[in-house]
Amino acid sequence: MAERGLTRADAQREPHELEAERAVLGAVLLSAQWGEPVLPVVAAIVRGADFYHPAHAVVFEAIAAVSARPGERLDAVSVCAELRARGRLNAVGGMAYVNDLFDAVSGPSNAETHARIVADCAQRRRVIAAAREAIDRATRGGASWAGDVSKRVGAALESRADATPLLTLRDRAGYVAERMTLRRGASARERGLSTGLAALDRMTPGGLLPGQLIILAGRPGLGKTSLFLQLALTAAASGKGAALLFSLEMEVDELVERALCARALVDSARAADGALSEQDANALLEAVPSLERLPVLFDPRSRLRMADVRARVLAAKADGDRRGEPLAFVGLDYLQLLEADGDEDSREEAISAQTRECKLLAKEAGVPLVLLSQFNRANEKDKRAPKISDLRGSGAIEQDADKVWMIHSEADDSDAEPEVEIIVGKQRKGPKGPARVQFVRSLTVFRDLAASAADEWTDEGTVE
Repeated sequence: MAERGLTRADAQREPHELEAERAVLGAVLLSAQWGEPVLPVVAAIVRGADFYHPAHAVVFEAIAAVSARPGERLDAVSVCAELRARGRLNAVGGMAYVNDLFDAVSGPSNAETHARIVADCAQRRRVIAAAREAIDRATRGGASWAGDVSKRVGAALESRADATPLLTLRDRAGYVAERMTLRRGASARERGLSTGLAALDRMTPGGLLPGQLIILAGRPGLGKTSLFLQLALTAAASGKGAALLFSLEMEVDELVERALCARALVDSARAADGALSEQDANALLEAVPSLERLPVLFDPRSRLRMADVRARVLAAKADGDRRGEPLAFVGLDYLQLLEADGDEDSREEAISAQTRECKLLAKEAGVPLVLLSQFNRANEKDKRAPKISDLRGSGAIEQDADKVWMIHSEADDSDAEPEVEIIVGKQRKGPKGPARVQFVRSLTVFRDLAASAADEWTDEGTVE
């Protein structure tokens, strides 16, 4: 039999658990008798709009109003008085219905569990509603339909953020202090991801950390795509999880070819020209097993919006979590090739929206995200040391990035192994300045100045 205010058709249409709703309300009403602070726990998880039954939503709002008045006892009598003052007592079924809620619960221990059931059903209903709107928006089409769909569904999935419990300094201080003391003497494996370059690691306290957005920029020919790939392979070799790469400029097989040449110590120009010696060919074949072991994923598409990137990253994270191989690193090459999601009036506004979305995605996925970017044309014409203001869309990039790395070299373009500076132009925690390394053009790899080419890309992902 359908309850008051809810038709039988309503009760069969969308996700809901009426018994859980009744149990939540009953637990809150009985909390004074138990001496347990049930309402703060429940209110951190659900709100009135989360209740499917209209009467339950009205009762919950009345309970919240009574509990907000200092010194007033929370019980069936005070709640019914509040409902009567609002003119809603008869609408919910009268005092008899409120009293019946006491029979729906036996104790306070399951109140949080029941509240989470109610919140989950409410979120599923919001996602269903957003999906219906998304179908309508996709049917109508238009320049920004993909971004609109992603935002609507994303907002429904994230709509419980306002019910997340507040954290107190008392609760967190001890935990954070303990975590800080555990860092003493921690190995690279226990901290964030290593860059694979000792000079750059020294400029990156704690390594590349989950939630960070790292901007990597450089003039053409200075190896920013090579460093991007090297960082990903180092991350995959760390044992901490998989690396996911988006390459909007180069084909996936071109990246794999670079990785093979670097691993096998084969000149990439000879490989591109088909001028491999028998020794080169054997070295490439011998390098295959060591690369096949690395969990590196590539998205092969060359036209992407941030909505596409976000969907792929979150899907890869969910799949990795199920398989026990978490996502540890995301790389995107490069910012200015992303297509706009929405109706931004200028390219600068689009870049601003995209860098913000990249930062939010890094936090949501819990991974460091390396985003390649171009310099403006003025910098690309000379060889002066770059500044953050040389980045295209620099204002948004500086605001959203946790780190900004800029590759710079004053060496001639014909230099086969130039000394290069990876300038840390911005860093929220840690030093700024240059990390001096060497770029081996023939292998398209970076190495520490004291290292030899054979030292690079060990299976542990660090320079030995």
